[in-house]
Amino acid sequence: MDETTGRGRSENRDGGADSGGHEGDVGALTPDGEGRTLPADLAALSDEEAIPAGALRELLDAYGAGEWRIDEDGLCARYATGDFRAGLALVDRIGEIAEAAAHHPDVLLTYPTVEVRTVSHDVRAVTRRDVRLAAGISAAAAEGGVGPDGGDPRRGAPDGGDEV
Repeated sequence: MDETTGRGRSENRDGGADSGGHEGDVGALTPDGEGRTLPADLAALSDEEAIPAGALRELLDAYGAGEWRIDEDGLCARYATGDFRAGLALVDRIGEIAEAAAHHPDVLLTYPTVEVRTVSHDVRAVTRRDVRLAAGISAAAAEGGVGPDGGDPRRGAPDGGDEV
């Protein structure tokens, strides 16, 4: 059993042994079925498996959702919309993405920002469903010309990085 992931030794998609670790193991890279090349243990995760805390940042970056923060409640991002109309348009797009994914985030619309939080409540952890949803929301924000706010959604001030 790998103590960092809580997962036992298994076979990866290439048929080779996978110990669950991925730090610096370039030989463990494998396609994830979605067009990304990830460490084998991350590529093999199902939608219902919790992503190990130490791997979340790597996975968010690989999916193009680098502005999302990790905290004790899951994933969160805040977007600077500048006005209510732009925020409402982003919330509408987030709703479309969430309905298509059958995975629904918490959304807070205020005059200058939209805050989004996601976690897989059924497993009480962040899963690939959350990371894919975050990536879709990131893409929608970028397409709408909305950038990340950069502040901590819970405090309204710039944060010092990820919290776990």
